[in-house]
Amino acid sequence: IHREENTLRCRFARASLTVAAPAPDLLRVSWEPEAEAPPQAPEPVRDGAELRTGRLLCRVFPDGRIAVLDGEGAVLAEEAAPVGWTANGRALLRWRIPPDAHFYGLGERAAPLDLRGGVYINWNTDPRTYGPGDDPLYLCVPFLLMLHSEGRRALGLLLENSTRSRFDLGRAEPETVTLEVEDRAVAYRIFYGPTVSRVLERFTEETGRHPLFPRWALGYHQCRWSYYPEERVRRLARDFRETHRVPCDGIHLDIHYMEGYRVFTWDPRRFPDPKRLIADLHAQGFKVITIIDPGVKADRNYRVFQDGLRRGMFCRYPDGRVFIGPVWPGNCAFPDFTDPRVREWWGDLHRGLLEVGVDGIWDDMNEPALFGEDDATIPGPVRHNLDGAGGDHR
Repeated sequence: IHREENTLRCRFARASLTVAAPAPDLLRVSWEPEAEAPPQAPEPVRDGAELRTGRLLCRVFPDGRIAVLDGEGAVLAEEAAPVGWTANGRALLRWRIPPDAHFYGLGERAAPLDLRGGVYINWNTDPRTYGPGDDPLYLCVPFLLMLHSEGRRALGLLLENSTRSRFDLGRAEPETVTLEVEDRAVAYRIFYGPTVSRVLERFTEETGRHPLFPRWALGYHQCRWSYYPEERVRRLARDFRETHRVPCDGIHLDIHYMEGYRVFTWDPRRFPDPKRLIADLHAQGFKVITIIDPGVKADRNYRVFQDGLRRGMFCRYPDGRVFIGPVWPGNCAFPDFTDPRVREWWGDLHRGLLEVGVDGIWDDMNEPALFGEDDATIPGPVRHNLDGAGGDHR
């Protein structure tokens, strides 16, 4: 064991464990299989080790299991077995479930509010259609909230790995949470409340909070696939204001406002004067929201594709070829949003929509989805910038 300020580094026969305490109510735990030895000589131990913060105690047992206790010595979470790896290199974490525990979170799920007893996959997917129990869906968030001790203790776990993961919340073993990650290295953060509101406050402090949205976003919005041409949109607005007299703050335009599903374009036949249309809708009290998809039609006569290709904005295979996949426009290239240059470029492309009066952007198909099987997405070997770190889609 090597000790630093607020950090324990534990070297085992085939892996290395690091437990850090960035704050009194926060722990970061990471495992690196077959990791290199620490830079300084470690301290051999037989009885494990402990890391104390102002509010938590993390106990590392000799076999590598960890337990997290609060300041009163109550066990908040305890591993049921040491971390392990499957034959195909997936990391396995197993935690004991307190008898009265309830689980919440993990993003969008076709499941009960309390997730205990279910199995959930983290891998954003466009399922086309789905019913109760279907999983995964469009928006997976690898953040799990556990509430136990008769609601007096709340704990949050944020998995940092972006690879596919599987949370078994007591289905295979009713008293055990099993977390399987398609990666050999694994890292996660533990947030302590003890209240749910405090856990969520700390979680959003760590991950970031979006700006306060405008008041009109809270109103009723009319959205479907799809309203076109322009006259159909105008008739919809008249129906709300004159025929039905139903309050409505926003009208959403789906992919048919575009020319051949090309993002950042208007169909000149269906919407010949979008600026005038939007001005008239504004006069009636409506905000206008347009959809944007990430697939850029692979058309050399299309300026967005031309510019993105010339400037190297699209995801590529390791050999340098641009990845092309089928979506609404047909064959498409996909911007690498993990590259800061691409994010700036893509943001600037919205100027044309804002200049004609568009009030909001509806981002869709960002799983990212492809046409094909229900879980079709960018192939694993395709490369991403990852803000300079580099990596593939797995």
